[in-house]
Amino acid sequence: MKLQEKKSPLKQADPQAARHQPEIRHPRLADVRRTDEEASRKDAYGPRPPAAGVFAALLPELQRAVAEEGYTVPTPIQAKAIPHLLEGRDLIGCAQTGTGKTAAFMLPILQYLSQNRRPPPARRTRVLVLAPTRELAAQIGASAAAYGRHLRFRHAVVFGGVSQFQQVQALDRGLDILVATPGRLLDLMQQGHAGLDAVEIFVLDEADRMLDMGFFPDIKRVIAKLPERRRSLFF
Repeated sequence: MKLQEKKSPLKQADPQAARHQPEIRHPRLADVRRTDEEASRKDAYGPRPPAAGVFAALLPELQRAVAEEGYTVPTPIQAKAIPHLLEGRDLIGCAQTGTGKTAAFMLPILQYLSQNRRPPPARRTRVLVLAPTRELAAQIGASAAAYGRHLRFRHAVVFGGVSQFQQVQALDRGLDILVATPGRLLDLMQQGHAGLDAVEIFVLDEADRMLDMGFFPDIKRVIAKLPERRRSLFF
């Protein structure tokens, strides 16, 4: 009688099954900037390290967003500015582009809004950030969305060169944070779509650059519409 040789299942892999094997990624090889889906998968590897420096004074939701953005240690401008802003002070901060100054003012602002929640009035904003160019305004808006991804707040970015229809819609609902270039903001104010009498925090980003670009008259017109009782941050 002829015996049939049995093949070991270990020596013969099923190509169909191999295609369905889940991809295993070591957490240390993950990209620094992660999407929310990637972040939730990597949470299975264990808790994140505790927040360092001034980041430890932030709300857990902000600490989580900071970690997801790849920050582990605060930059010098963040280390110096964040404690003062968390105390509710006015501030003039000087730092070069790319040193994390947007996070230096945006993180305390988001914490303030979260700890002092109230619905913004229609066509009003609680925080106004002025920027000299549409590119910088869009960048600041993206940073607000990234750092506030685990919080509930309304924000919008307005600048010229595009249709104002969606910008007007956002303003009509009321905003917690409005990032704007001076020209488009003044246009919307003249049309009655934006009022500044409810602003609690005013941020002038790239202030020296705005003056060099000839925005001083526009800035004066904007500041004249702000309430006297407000916080002012110049970067």
